[in-house]
Amino acid sequence: MSSKPKYTLFAGVNGAGKSSLYYILSKSQNMGERINIDEIVASEGSWQDSLLQLSATRRAMSMITDCLERKATFNQETTLASPTLLRQIKKAREAGYVIVLYYVGVENLQTAVRRVETRVSKGGHGIDPKLIEQRFEKLPETLHNVMPLVDAAFFYDNTTKFKQIAFLRNNILMDYDEDLPVWFWELIAKNELKLKK
Repeated sequence: MSSKPKYTLFAGVNGAGKSSLYYILSKSQNMGERINIDEIVASEGSWQDSLLQLSATRRAMSMITDCLERKATFNQETTLASPTLLRQIKKAREAGYVIVLYYVGVENLQTAVRRVETRVSKGGHGIDPKLIEQRFEKLPETLHNVMPLVDAAFFYDNTTKFKQIAFLRNNILMDYDEDLPVWFWELIAKNELKLKK
């Protein structure tokens, strides 16, 4: 008896620590095929090449389509900013996928911007701080749109180091830290969460 394929999303603003969490969790879990635009760009050239970024985005979309057609388990990193993301998740659900979200949050915008600056200083990819700010501000709205489509969601605070702070199943708060950070409540304010009875 085969289990359902899984579509795992590693979500959060730039610099939150999505890739780091993926590498930690993938040591003990099967995350399937990896689809990460930044890694595609890095394997082919410079993150400063806008044409290469566009080409990598198209390639990532093609890889997702291919995984869905083959019913292959896969994972993707996202800032939740892509206008096509909701359509992809809906397609995956219709194809019988289990949708799992790992959301990585940080205390404030400055932490995210600083992390990206540090990454660039070590030769990693950068992003305009204004774009990070736009994405940061839109997160409550974009997450609100994604949450109803997700079977399970794990929230991590990575302000100082990774700490799982909440677990939701079908928008029901199943398990959570007694001392949840302010950013978590601000982020999920639009979602009508229910507490496990």
